[in-house]
Amino acid sequence: MRGFESSRTSRFVAGLLLTIAAVGYELGAFGVPLLAALDRFFYDNRQRLQLVVPDDRIVIVDIDERSLAEQGRWPWSRSTLAQLNRRLLDEGGARVVGYDVVFGEPQPDDDRFIESIRDRSVVLGYYFSSELGGLRTGKLPSAVLPADVLPSLGLSVTSWDGYGANGALLQQAAAGAGFFNPMIDPDGVVRALPLLAEFDGALYESLAVAVLRRYLDRAALSLTSNALALDDGRQRIRIPLSYGLTALVPYYGRGGSAAGRFRYLSATDVLHGRVDPASLAGRIVLVGTSAQGLTDRRATPVSEVFPGVEIHASLIAGALDAK
Repeated sequence: MRGFESSRTSRFVAGLLLTIAAVGYELGAFGVPLLAALDRFFYDNRQRLQLVVPDDRIVIVDIDERSLAEQGRWPWSRSTLAQLNRRLLDEGGARVVGYDVVFGEPQPDDDRFIESIRDRSVVLGYYFSSELGGLRTGKLPSAVLPADVLPSLGLSVTSWDGYGANGALLQQAAAGAGFFNPMIDPDGVVRALPLLAEFDGALYESLAVAVLRRYLDRAALSLTSNALALDDGRQRIRIPLSYGLTALVPYYGRGGSAAGRFRYLSATDVLHGRVDPASLAGRIVLVGTSAQGLTDRRATPVSEVFPGVEIHASLIAGALDAK
C-alpha cells in the first residue's frame, strides 16, 4: 500500500525539476503562473506513473446505470435506501458507510431511512456554496474546530456563505456528516480535496475526514502548521496539508470499476442480495455514483471522467497508508 508519498526516484526527479524551476523564477526567467503550471505538470505525471495496487479496505457501492435501470431514476425512495443500509450494515457488517450524496428534500418515508441509520455508523454528505446568494437549506452537523485557531498556525482555508445539507431529523440520526466539495484548479482538474472548510467562524470536516474519524472510533482532530492529525488513542493518522487546508489526492489508475484499485459493487446487486456479505465486513463503504446522468464525474490527472466518489476513496486510502 502507498500513502501520500511517491517513490524515491520520482521524488528526486520531481524535486530536481522543481529546483530548476524555482531557480529560474528567482532569476526572473519564469513567472508565478508558469511555476504553478510546472508544479501541476510534475504532479500529474507522477500520478499517471503509479501502479495500481488493489485496496480491499474500501468498497464503493455504485449507483450505476444498471442500478438506475432496475431501481428507477434518482432520487430513490427512502425505503429503498433503508433497505440498502440494512444490506450494508446489518447483513454485511460494514464498519462505516459514507454517502457521497445529500438528502435535502423530505420524503413521506423518511422515517424508514432515519431508523436504518440511527445508532449505526452512517456518515452523510452535504455541500457548501458561495454561488447561491448565501442560501442555506437543511441542517449542518456540529463544527469540529473554531476558525480562530488558523492565524497562529499561518493557515488559510476555503470559506463559504451557504450550504445544502440533509434534513434535520436525518442529520440528528446520523453518526456524522462531511462536505464533499472538491478543490478545482484553474485548468478544471481536481488534484486536492479540502479537509476542513470555514463557515460562520467555525471549521467543518470533509466527507473523507468524517468517514475516517468514524472508522477510527470518533478520533480526535488536531492541527499543526503542516498536517491534520486524527488520533483515537490507539493509532494516529497524519495527513499532510496543501494550500487552503486541502490534501493532494494520491491517484492510482484511471478510476472506475475496470481500474481495479477499489472493488465496485452495483447498488442494485446489493439491494437484491446478490453480493457476498463477507465482501463488506469490517470495511469502509462509500455510496456514490458513476452514472453519466447524475453528473458526479470529475477531471483528474489520470482521467477526464473520474468518478467523484473514488476521489474521496483515494484520499481516505492515502490517509490510512500515511499513519
